[in-house]
Amino acid sequence: AQDAISQILTDLHICTVDKNILETAVAFNFQDFEDAVQYACAMKSMVNVIVTRDVSGFLGSEILVILPGELNNISRE
Repeated sequence: AQDAISQILTDLHICTVDKNILETAVAFNFQDFEDAVQYACAMKSMVNVIVTRDVSGFLGSEILVILPGELNNISRE
């Protein structure tokens, strides 16, 4: 498990959720607040991809949204 966590921390960007992120998420007016928080983090961090099991929560996203199983299909940049 430790190796898997180390790999995740190396490969992925983990966003800090602060007051600014939460205020931005509220302003997005998503149906699901958790999705809005993830989207606010992604926008602030200028990431290329959001990986989630709830792709439908990000309809109209300006960022590519994929399922966890699709992550291996993405080329590393």
